[in-house]
Amino acid sequence: MLGQLLLLAHIAVICDPADPLRRVAEEIAREEHVRVGDSWSEAHAEYGVWVVDPGHLSDRTMVDFARAWRDRFPETAVGLITGRTPEQALALWRRARDVRATPSSAFDTRRPFPKQRFVEALKSSGYVTFAGHGSQTYLQIGSEGVLEAKDLPYMANVVIGTESCNVFRPWVRDSIALAFVEKGAAAFAGFAFSPESGFLIGCYDGLPFRYTSPEFPIGRVVQLQNRGAMQAFAALPIYFLLGDPRIALSSQPPYRVVTDVSRDGSRLITLTGAPRGIVPIRIRGGVGYSLVETSGTATSPGHGFYNSRLQALDSGSDKFVLVDYAQGPLTLWLRRDTPWWWPAKTLLVEALDNALVFIGGSVAGSVLAFGVGFAALVAVVCRGATKRAIAVGAIAGALLAALQLSWVLARLGHVTVTSKNTSFNVFAIIGTFVLTGSAGALYMLATGRRGRATALLLATLPVWLPAVMAFWFTLSTNAAVFQPFTGASIYNHQMALLAACSSAIVAGTVICVFSLLRRRLGRC
Repeated sequence: MLGQLLLLAHIAVICDPADPLRRVAEEIAREEHVRVGDSWSEAHAEYGVWVVDPGHLSDRTMVDFARAWRDRFPETAVGLITGRTPEQALALWRRARDVRATPSSAFDTRRPFPKQRFVEALKSSGYVTFAGHGSQTYLQIGSEGVLEAKDLPYMANVVIGTESCNVFRPWVRDSIALAFVEKGAAAFAGFAFSPESGFLIGCYDGLPFRYTSPEFPIGRVVQLQNRGAMQAFAALPIYFLLGDPRIALSSQPPYRVVTDVSRDGSRLITLTGAPRGIVPIRIRGGVGYSLVETSGTATSPGHGFYNSRLQALDSGSDKFVLVDYAQGPLTLWLRRDTPWWWPAKTLLVEALDNALVFIGGSVAGSVLAFGVGFAALVAVVCRGATKRAIAVGAIAGALLAALQLSWVLARLGHVTVTSKNTSFNVFAIIGTFVLTGSAGALYMLATGRRGRATALLLATLPVWLPAVMAFWFTLSTNAAVFQPFTGASIYNHQMALLAACSSAIVAGTVICVFSLLRRRLGRC
């Protein structure tokens, strides 16, 4: 009974009785003064340690665990302890005591770097992150080839965070995750299945573990990163941690609380000394608040889309918050009740950011707008359009391009629907003018509803096509790849849903502009 109370209070050590690493679990449990739980039904604790032999893991096992984690013990921060031998597994567990914070190194293959530089960082750093392509047996180091198990140097208790596809698969031959552990890593975080890039808070140069402390360790950050992934593309937690989830790279929180005032159902917390980057903040007694706001952004448990600057979750009586902090005063405003208008306002902003800045401002979005625009322009010419029709179409295109330009200029630097960088792309604005101008001319020439509907579909194609493609990709991949092998859907339809909302708002705007001009100026 005492062991069960301790499990509920702090940490659960879980291991199947038939697992070859059971004696490792028993040793860990003795050190933690708890008993070993036989299954995750006993994992209602602040932290959970799953001791499991690589041979007892598989795609289906990880999916079954992810379902249980999501549905039965979502408040527990979990780490896996494994190794090819009991000695390797126990060594992984004990390295948590010797983790150091510095130096920290971030590698992003969008900015090329030499392979040897990455290897040297593994040898000398306390914490390394990698954002780039990978697989279950290697990391893709730009144009210099791959980093495999045989390329890894000895590492002195380094903590590794990755954003790559399929790297967390200790059960496969030549597993890159297991190789990091064998070479001395104290922790390794990665995706067991392919993610959609740009939806992991701090995944590029934010170093999300850097400012962790004993009250907010790396296992909590992994929980919040999973929450972000499930707001964007993942139906289950698929970002996992090898190592003790209580590892922290700093001895104290990286800030000092100046004020903490509660009044009329809200709570205002002001912090000082917070560093630039991903700042983990534990709010004692924060579980009763539904909305968290800071630095011009907010999040709520009921809000479903990804926020690259703010994530929050509740565990026990506390709230854990990750803030992508830049500069200025760091103030958190907590509300017990979410204002009725907040969900609608947030959806409107995120849908337009997605359509006009993220998708519309990308190279692919610009090319698509130009391509469809010129096709529509050819159709206008072939129909023998009058100068009046062309002029009215140009007015429509100019109005819509001006609206996009205004939104982009206002929102650059504030977009939260992706962790990818967004920048001003003049070709996106020109593409919008060409596309909506040509489609507008066709709308003015149309003699019936079918013709007007065709013009509207052409004008909005760059926003509705991504919604259709995202929905089809998710549906087909789940059905053809994951359901047969794991018995579950790995991807959700959040991206398709956001793109559909974007399409609806943009289509409504286009209809208003085209209809207004047609009513005012008449059919051409």
